Amino acid sequence: GVGLLAATSNPEAQTALHELYREPDRTADEKLSILAGVSAGEGIPAPAWKATFEQQIQADSEAAVREASVYALGSAIRKETDAAKRGELEGLLWREVRDARSEPAQLVVLDAIGNSGSGEYYSYLKEQSESASVRVRAKTAFAVRFLAAEQARPILERAKADPSA
Repeated sequence: GVGLLAATSNPEAQTALHELYREPDRTADEKLSILAGVSAGEGIPAPAWKATFEQQIQADSEAAVREASVYALGSAIRKETDAAKRGELEGLLWREVRDARSEPAQLVVLDAIGNSGSGEYYSYLKEQSESASVRVRAKTAFAVRFLAAEQARPILERAKADPSA
């Protein structure tokens, strides 16, 4: 099933996983399961996922599927080895960062950034570490989990000194 396809780094398995997702009769629960596999799996997602992430994120789809697509996008960034493809995925997540106006949207974006492990978003993480929201500050500290220690240290030091986070 989904777990087996997601667990392999075989490009054909990753393509098959994408094809399963795109089947027209997929329920939201099935899509969530597949997106969880994309997030947790080891393989580099098939190139077709970029357009799918973009479509799901922009669509008026079920909120849970949209959020899972953002999380999977973050994971895809961390796994992508091709610099150009990674840059395209990072650009898609930057769009989400710019559009994240509400606290719930910021929390989703911070989880995706954490999944990405990309230093590309360091300035945003640093900014959010000073947020008025305790939840945003705490999520920001969690988001640095895959960053290089030098980048993560200032944000984590701020979090340790924050009595409310």
